[in-house]
Amino acid sequence: TKASSSLNPDKPKDKAKLAALEKQANVTRQAVQRVLLLELAHEIEAFGSPPWNDSDNEKMAELQVKFFFEEGAISQKNANFGAPPLGTADEGGEGGANEAWWIQRGGTSGGKDSKTYIFKPQEMEATQFVGIPQNGGSVREVLAKSTSDSLAKYGFDLGVCPTHLVDIDTAKLGGLSDSPKGARTLGAMQELADNDGPVSDFVKDVTPEEQEAFKKSVDKKNFGDIAVFDMMFLNMDRHAGNLLVQKGPDGKNTLVPIAHGIGLMEPEGLSLTRQRMTGSQNVMLDGVFPSDELLDAETIANLKSIDAKAMADELLQKQLDLEKRHPETKGKIDHDEFDRMAKRVEFMQVAADTLNVKELFKANAVYGDEINAAKPTELPRLIAKIKTKFDAVEKASLQFEDIKEGSGGRN
Repeated sequence: TKASSSLNPDKPKDKAKLAALEKQANVTRQAVQRVLLLELAHEIEAFGSPPWNDSDNEKMAELQVKFFFEEGAISQKNANFGAPPLGTADEGGEGGANEAWWIQRGGTSGGKDSKTYIFKPQEMEATQFVGIPQNGGSVREVLAKSTSDSLAKYGFDLGVCPTHLVDIDTAKLGGLSDSPKGARTLGAMQELADNDGPVSDFVKDVTPEEQEAFKKSVDKKNFGDIAVFDMMFLNMDRHAGNLLVQKGPDGKNTLVPIAHGIGLMEPEGLSLTRQRMTGSQNVMLDGVFPSDELLDAETIANLKSIDAKAMADELLQKQLDLEKRHPETKGKIDHDEFDRMAKRVEFMQVAADTLNVKELFKANAVYGDEINAAKPTELPRLIAKIKTKFDAVEKASLQFEDIKEGSGGRN
């Protein structure tokens, strides 16, 4: 860089020197990359053969994903040393609200053997909410996958994309010259699931017949499993772009949830943001899916089988292990939130026979303080109280609509 700064690219001799310097720099970068890959390979080899404990499993997964990034972020053919940025949604890109980069590994883009990863740097998160510490989204993305894995033990099939926290070479991030933390950048690396587009592609700007056909193509248990996960996780960002669709050969469609950085809202923030969970922004409630019905019977049975405390303790331990590996994540998730998660599960285990999906979402968002404070023996009375209030609001709403239409009221 120092040598090239004194050269003028408009002069033929200097232009040739610049080209030679760039070639040397590319060779050096490739050599450095080879060394780094060998170091990572030795770290992976040092783990030995499985089985490993949960903590070592997570460490191994992080090392492998880090290896994939370092291997895939460089194109050997043209020495293009950088993962291209997606750009934020505000910039017209695909990266959502926060900065993100992607890499392709193996095969051609979209090919059978290819894998696509998205990297979201922790220090470049733009979204800010009361109840979520600054730059707290990456750890939530990782914890969402851990929660999905824990629920799978009880029969839930969610398909949350594999996500790990890794620190990578800042120089590999195209369009980013520096990081607040220096040469390394910590963030969430997520492997994207194969999909046929977001739900919005299937329900927006389509005919009523096409929308109805899509509704019937989605399995009720698939929908219910994701609904339970969203309520456990207090997910505040389930809009139609954050729910992917996988088309099945039998005409059935499978929903795949993505983007969980705005979740596990601490109590002081829940009251300010709950409309994101109870309003039309939540695609689970906007008429596309059967939210005015009880959860699927199998989902309810699986929900009731959960050992809420054991699962919460397991997830807390995974968070503690993550903080040990990456001290920068300390304080990003309130550890008391795991106890509150267990409380939400215990509430839903009792309420699922009485409240429909829409009412369950609203109860978790509006009555969070009472749910957290209730003892198990007090839950039936709390649920009856909530149901009475919801029914009264529904009746008043129907009467108001009748008055507007001049129908003379309805009993």
